[in-house]
This record gives sequence, structure tokens and C-alpha cells, in this order.
Amino acid sequence: MNSYDRADLIGVSYITDAPDSRLTEKALTHDGHIKVAVPAAHYNQSPPAEHHARYDAPLRQASDAHETGLT
Repeated sequence: MNSYDRADLIGVSYITDAPDSRLTEKALTHDGHIKVAVPAAHYNQSPPAEHHARYDAPLRQASDAHETGLT
């Protein structure tokens, strides 16, 4: 990620409790931007409780969040 200009670094993620959340953290650490796809209503409640903060923080920092409308 260091080889990318921060304006060109965009991470796209569901912010799951696995590699996606690490990708978003890494992109933000390198001053990149993230775009989040929220697959379903209340999706943030599906990961384990200890992951909620790891999900919510990047979602607040996302330059764009798209909700699919699924329930």
C-alpha cells in the first residue's frame, strides 16, 4: 500500500470480522479511503460482540457506504 498515492488508495469492504476489517484498517492507516457495502439491515450485529467496535469505527470513516436493502 505504500506505493500508492493516498488519493488513489481506496479499499472496498464488507468489514467482516476477518481479513476485510484488517484491509480497511490498513487503508485508513495509510491515509487511504474506504467504501463499505452493507449487505443487510443490522449487519453490524451479526459479527461477534467483540468485533462491533472494529466494524463501527471504519464505517463512520467511510467515504461512501452503500446499503443493499436486504434484511
